[in-house]
Amino acid sequence: MVLILPAMPGQNRVMAGGELEAAAAAAWAEALGCDLRLLGEPGAHMVLGGAGLRGRNAVYMAEVRAAVLVYCPGRLRPRAAAVLASTPPGHLFTPGACAQIADVGEARFLGPSWHGFTDAGHFTPAVPGAGRRLDRGDPLLAGLREVCGETEWAEGGFADPDGVLYGIEQDGRLAAAGNLTSFRGYPADVGLLTHPAARSRGLATKVAVQMIADALPAAGIIRYRALAANSPSLAIARSLGFAGYGQNLIARLPPDHRPAPAPRRARGDAPTAQIHLLGAAPVASVQTGLYAQIGTACVLLNSIRHSARRPAVPRGWRSTVTSVTAPARAGRRSGSLRFASRAGSGRWRGRRTRSRRHWWSG
Repeated sequence: MVLILPAMPGQNRVMAGGELEAAAAAAWAEALGCDLRLLGEPGAHMVLGGAGLRGRNAVYMAEVRAAVLVYCPGRLRPRAAAVLASTPPGHLFTPGACAQIADVGEARFLGPSWHGFTDAGHFTPAVPGAGRRLDRGDPLLAGLREVCGETEWAEGGFADPDGVLYGIEQDGRLAAAGNLTSFRGYPADVGLLTHPAARSRGLATKVAVQMIADALPAAGIIRYRALAANSPSLAIARSLGFAGYGQNLIARLPPDHRPAPAPRRARGDAPTAQIHLLGAAPVASVQTGLYAQIGTACVLLNSIRHSARRPAVPRGWRSTVTSVTAPARAGRRSGSLRFASRAGSGRWRGRRTRSRRHWWSG
């Protein structure tokens, strides 16, 4: 167990060993609203979202270690469960899977975005810092925003009204700017933007060095996010000692968004995926097929409810569904479900009628 102590104002606490990674993992768990241990569980996990994510009208996918964690509004949860169950493990963290859950066009996607972290023990200022603090109403900022465009402005985090701003002025214009937005309660999330005519001159690196040096004593940990396709920005981060730990995708939903029914797969196309609901322990690893078509989430919840009633499983212990066998041909109504738990393993047999599905032990 690693004890993570937040840095107090005025302290510049150097992290040793894997403590930086542990702090980065804790930041992810807090943002996603899940147990820290869930980040080490391979497979797909549906999470409730932390304070900054919960209630957001978007689909947010994060890939941390071998885990893929998904936040979405409540109305999309049944659809998300079906998509995750029918998606092969190697294709979970993709724009395609996120698009299926969100049911929106690619124009509303942002990412994947790389997340890097550093502290006083890993920060390596490659050049001297430069730049001064800016007021949000500075006319030079408006000029930089106009020439760079709204997409780059938003990617750099400058749309955040509470960001702490820095800039380097040259020839009467803002040649490079940086901002620090909130991370773990401190202005410690780096964003950069450079005037097109001033790029490839190291100005953004100088601004970043100045901001990080100012923020580290209070924050203790600094985060740097950039699009995975933005090679120049990633090069700046790595030159300053940032280590990558996780990435994310976002699909923004329109206010009146109503998802289409969950996608269906052809019979016999049965990849395997693991599902965790609500950030809890593993609840299912399902071989999908016909069951994905008739509502994967309902089958899982129904089977877990019944398996939890078995006398061999103590109260409070979760059983893990290990496989589902769908009917082999049209017209056959029977199937089987295998499960395992800390108390042992077994098998449920089942059949479906016109009105309901019946399970019994066997």
